[in-house]
Amino acid sequence: MNRRRGDRVQGHRAYGGVLVIPCQLNDAYRYWFLADTGAAMTVLCWRVAEEMGLDLTRPVRQERIASIHQVAQAPVICLSSLQVGSRRATDIEVVVLSLPPELRVDGLLGVNFLGRFRPTFEFDRMALILR
Repeated sequence: MNRRRGDRVQGHRAYGGVLVIPCQLNDAYRYWFLADTGAAMTVLCWRVAEEMGLDLTRPVRQERIASIHQVAQAPVICLSSLQVGSRRATDIEVVVLSLPPELRVDGLLGVNFLGRFRPTFEFDRMALILR
């Protein structure tokens, strides 16, 4: 792979035209995450956490999450890995939250992952490029 060109990850358009990208969690589970530069942390929905058998009884910490409608406490857990294309982050913290089912996504790919790379979005091609 040419590091200068980056790793192009093909996604698809989802609810409202957002870019949804395939992600691999803990080297085994594949899910679709919305690429969200407005989310400081990566978010995993409750359903996925349960499917993966993650222990939510002992989170790393509780995080205060503010939205337009409310402020809530949410558990933060650590995934052993999160991979998008060939780009991989290890020991990455994620917040476990309920996401609206209308979004039809398994999580949000936040800045704590995206910020480790130089992301470029090609919305016309529904692709994310990570350098």
